[in-house]
Amino acid sequence: MVILGLYALAGIIVNNAIVLIDRIDIERKVNENQYEALVQACLRRLRPIVMSTVTTILGLLPLIISQDALFFGMASALGVWD
Repeated sequence: MVILGLYALAGIIVNNAIVLIDRIDIERKVNENQYEALVQACLRRLRPIVMSTVTTILGLLPLIISQDALFFGMASALGVWD
């Protein structure tokens, strides 16, 4: 189950990276300064990424607190590294 949690964590990271890179491309088309486009894209995507991280951790908290034999390892891997 821990390996399954690590795969899910990798999926979350890849999804966040895709969304951020897409926003950087949009900002680069609007803004001529590449550094400014990067900063603006990161500022616009920071809140949604943090919100998804916090909700994931809060959703896994009951599994971590109950220390379920099956899901504790997966929840700990996702909750600690997310």
